Amino acid sequence: MGTAIALGNFDGVHNAHRQLIEKMLAFARKRKTESIVYVFEPHPRFLLCPSAPPALLMETDLKVRRLIEIGADRVVLEKRGLDVLSLTPREFVEKILVEELGAVYVTAGFNYRFGKNAKGDAETLKTLCKEYGITCEIMESVCEAGAPVSSTRLRTLLAEGDVKTVNALSFAPYTLLGTVQEGKKLGRSIGFPTLNVPLSENLLLPKKGVYISETRILNKVYKSVTNIGQNPTVEKALPRAESYLLGFDAEVYGEKAEITLLDFLRPETKFDSVEALRRQIEKDTEETRLYFERKDM
Repeated sequence: MGTAIALGNFDGVHNAHRQLIEKMLAFARKRKTESIVYVFEPHPRFLLCPSAPPALLMETDLKVRRLIEIGADRVVLEKRGLDVLSLTPREFVEKILVEELGAVYVTAGFNYRFGKNAKGDAETLKTLCKEYGITCEIMESVCEAGAPVSSTRLRTLLAEGDVKTVNALSFAPYTLLGTVQEGKKLGRSIGFPTLNVPLSENLLLPKKGVYISETRILNKVYKSVTNIGQNPTVEKALPRAESYLLGFDAEVYGEKAEITLLDFLRPETKFDSVEALRRQIEKDTEETRLYFERKDM
């Protein structure tokens, strides 16, 4: 029966990734084959350029979830590192795609590179697949809003705080995962208790500031206001997300949280006093309420 395979890094799982996977799914449904997304874990640059690792758009667990949500039967996380990265392009196709995975169909983006020293490109993949009797489709660049959709474009938008456009270009809204930790409870002391969620050092964080958001905790989603940064008014902490959930006030230390950013409110600011900070949070909360009221209309 064989398998249909999509190749790539899929960082951010944006709309071009979705279209690529949908090509694979169309073939898999027609031929009744298993659909597989094949991804290196960690990202090859962590191994090949350890002094300059990439800043990732999402955690691996979230990436896998999104790829399955699109429709893939299975995500293969390639964890053999240099043992596989050092294969020649031909060895990769023969040993991994043919012998291990039983590929009868392969798709990748126009800029896909593979094999030792990244010598293989999309044309190499097409040529080798033809030799081994594998159907191969290469997807050209996908453009939306006047520019190509790519992980690089998402990184630029995040650095500007433009999560609205990031979300429009992505399969699902930009989401941060983490475990709630006990903080200094300074938010609680001014009437706005927050969930403190440390963020992975491997992630590319959006522009520091305050965002309208939704936070999932204990299997329920709450409207929320989230600060991404270091809370400069009351302390200088490591980068983290602090979410104030509307209509929620419980201690949930150790619980998993998912914070989805929807829109940028304002840059992170150092206020002259805690009282000034409290007044601003009141304004942020009211803007957030109005946002969801308009959204629900």
